[in-house]
Amino acid sequence: MKPTVEIVDTWEGLQALAPVWNSLLAQSDVDVPFLTHEWLTAWWESFGRGRELFVLVVKGEGKIWAIAPLMRTVRRRWGIPLRTVEFLANRHSCRTSFLLGPEKEAAIARLVDFFQGEFPEWDEWELILLPENSDTLRLLQAELSRRGIFHGTMPDLLSPYIPIETTWKEFLASKSSHFRSELRRKRRRLEKRGRCDLQLIRETENLQAILGRIFRLTTKTWTYELGTALVSRPEVRQFYTRLAERAQERGWLYFALLTLEGQDLAFEYSLRYKGKVYNLKIGYDAEFRKFSPGLILKAFVLEQAFQEAREFDLLGQASEFKQRWTPYLRHHVDLLVFNRHLVPWSRYLWQFQVKPHLRPLSRVWNRVRALIPRPVK
Repeated sequence: MKPTVEIVDTWEGLQALAPVWNSLLAQSDVDVPFLTHEWLTAWWESFGRGRELFVLVVKGEGKIWAIAPLMRTVRRRWGIPLRTVEFLANRHSCRTSFLLGPEKEAAIARLVDFFQGEFPEWDEWELILLPENSDTLRLLQAELSRRGIFHGTMPDLLSPYIPIETTWKEFLASKSSHFRSELRRKRRRLEKRGRCDLQLIRETENLQAILGRIFRLTTKTWTYELGTALVSRPEVRQFYTRLAERAQERGWLYFALLTLEGQDLAFEYSLRYKGKVYNLKIGYDAEFRKFSPGLILKAFVLEQAFQEAREFDLLGQASEFKQRWTPYLRHHVDLLVFNRHLVPWSRYLWQFQVKPHLRPLSRVWNRVRALIPRPVK
């Protein structure tokens, strides 16, 4: 019997999947907190406005084979509205995937078949932040190619991570003497200003008070000025509040604070999930930049993680600060899929057939321009 695809497009329907969601996720190759039922319901409550739930559930032989946590929206591309299918995700999501059980090949084939048959009312898929080595990406690309469906990938985040395979002492000894000296010097300088306290918070009876401290500290960080901080928009604050509440219920909380004489200087908002620490947000009071409070707190949190975790995922894009700690990078890509309508087809041709060939020409032209003498004024 052919597997079925059910559409879940209501909040009640999404809630009803709670008993089976995380157990299926545990069978998937990408088992991360960003795909848990707790995360995605908090995400939808906070960011779902103006979008339509479109979670697809593949069932066969009396059980669930796969769940595709998707939504529908309209994106304007080239000034034209296009019906777009996306993950329940944005730049706060870090990593995405389908939830796939053992019948993953058949499940992916059935999902692609669904979009070609029962549901042709789409123009593009924009599936962001897929791990480059994930089953979802590999199987989707193979199935799309087999059916001749236009698609391509674009590079996304290069996320640093630290595999924990040694002791903290051995790990720190592997860093340069200059780095270790800087770390000691910064901490001594800060301690000369007064009493420093470093606190790791795994559970608390005062979660809202802790969140309040983190949110207030966020307004003093450089990310607040850029508009990317935890309190930059009401829906962002709501998401991280609800996520923290659910993380506390599940025992995933992994917050840290650095204080100087009772004044909060730096924070880390992380989750500890199935033996790995996921470092979602960090920040420090910009007035204390010269003391590197973020560096001091990071060393403390890492030292704790080395005692109880097998990986520390720094998440986000590789920055100079993050790469001081690790050379390991996890590659992510965006998978774009185009229907055979005029505008999506044209966008595919431009993005993946024409544009790549223009880049070398642009580089040649820039070299030629550099050789052309400039008129003397």
